[in-house]
Amino acid sequence: LTEIKTEGAYTVKLIQDNQVIEQVQVDGKEKFKLNLKRNTWYTIRVEKEGFIPRLISVCTNMPANAKKRNLYRFHFDIQLFEEVYSKYFDADDLDFPIALIAYDKNKGLFHYDKNYTSKIQQKMHGMSSTAK
Repeated sequence: LTEIKTEGAYTVKLIQDNQVIEQVQVDGKEKFKLNLKRNTWYTIRVEKEGFIPRLISVCTNMPANAKKRNLYRFHFDIQLFEEVYSKYFDADDLDFPIALIAYDKNKGLFHYDKNYTSKIQQKMHGMSSTAK
């Protein structure tokens, strides 16, 4: 189970094997949920007209002893940059996900790679600051 809270109207696409398998229109004041199957790789794409889309990579691989009936939640805030700033970003950077989310067997929950996300965010915020 994944939740993302955003501001303003957004489109959220759940992608598996390069195919959109679910699409949600959401107002930023609302939360939305995506039900993800175990042992699968997903990409979540957040889009808003006039803004650069953002990607989140989710791996739902879990050990066999993880509780099968538990619902796992994950909250993630996303900041989108206006399309006019796209010229200040490397195209490769825009194609990479802003977060890598996976099950942490030691904590018994889904967690994101803080180092990866921090590096991506610093780079993107640095580029957006240069643009301003």
